[in-house]
Amino acid sequence: MSDGEKRDFFDKMDSRQKHGWLEQDNLIYAGLIGISVVLAQPQLTATSPRRSPSSRSRSPCRCWASS
Repeated sequence: MSDGEKRDFFDKMDSRQKHGWLEQDNLIYAGLIGISVVLAQPQLTATSPRRSPSSRSRSPCRCWASS
């Protein structure tokens, strides 16, 4: 089916059928976006491992920490 034939077919469709197709397309796209967010969320919210409070020095730089 050529591009022009597809356009003619879509133009001849009932407006209710066009609306139904658009709703289905929107639902499919929303689902794909939702799945993408769920799959990407762990990578987006990953944090570096934290050091325990006892291993932190009071000085911003360990080279200046008193021994």
